[in-house]
Amino acid sequence: MKSKQFSYIRTALMTVVLALPSMAQEITKETVEETTGAPAEKTTTTTTTGTIDEFGQNRIVVHTETSDKPVAYSFTKSTTYVDEAGAPVSIETVRSGLPVTIYYAKEGDGLVARKVVVKKTKTQTTPGGTVETKTTTTTGTINEFGDNRLVIRTESSAEPVRYRFTKTTTYVDEAGNPVSMKLVKSGLPVTVYYTKDTDGLVATKVMVKKTTTTAPSGRIEKTTKTTTTTSTGTVSDIADNRLVIRTETDSDPVSYSFTKTTTYVDDAGEPVNFDVVKSGLPVTVHYTRDGDSLIASKVVVRKKTTTVVPR
Repeated sequence: MKSKQFSYIRTALMTVVLALPSMAQEITKETVEETTGAPAEKTTTTTTTGTIDEFGQNRIVVHTETSDKPVAYSFTKSTTYVDEAGAPVSIETVRSGLPVTIYYAKEGDGLVARKVVVKKTKTQTTPGGTVETKTTTTTGTINEFGDNRLVIRTESSAEPVRYRFTKTTTYVDEAGNPVSMKLVKSGLPVTVYYTKDTDGLVATKVMVKKTTTTAPSGRIEKTTKTTTTTSTGTVSDIADNRLVIRTETDSDPVSYSFTKTTTYVDDAGEPVNFDVVKSGLPVTVHYTRDGDSLIASKVVVRKKTTTVVPR
């Protein structure tokens, strides 16, 4: 009996001894997990698609269609630049006005660009070949304006950028309302919409932005905004770059000057020939004030109603 009992105890002890290494490994594994702390933090990469507004000084600012305000990202030596096929591109090709997709991660309160995908610009094929139709933008301050030339200084470039403007170049405020070309002058903050042709950069639209005056303390003292107003009446006279309107609310006629950039449209917004604007025609004048003068930026030619007198 004692022999059988001893044999049973010996078998049990051997089982425990053989199990000890496995138990030791499990204990060691659990200990290591406890001493290493929490799992490493996961980095989430997000994307944004838009147009570059500024690029330089380790910062890339992008305008998107979904946000009224531009978004700023910092870029580092490890930021990569590729085309849509994933092939590397030179950082020298990345510039203001270029359509891009930004892959970024959030670090603290900032956004860090990990990868910048430079997208293709849209083109249109014509009988004479292929021409670029993609309009890009640059934001800065006017350095020179005149002689069909517009020179802009930006924060992202040490050298000013030169554009040509033509008779078809339009001038608007931030709300999209037309402004007089006479209001465009040196020192004014603008966004230039432009295309590229064989002779350089051509401004298609100039958006005049709000200007602010900052006191030495940093407090904004004054904000100047270009406001477009409308007046409805009947043309009394049109000659010598002057449009005279009579309204029902004013006994005296109101005089507006018009320029090469003044546009003429019908009630549906379709362009009409300047020659149709004549005395006796009902119109709505969109205008801005320049000092003591009123500048017509758009003239809407309205339908003339005819009253039938009963017989």
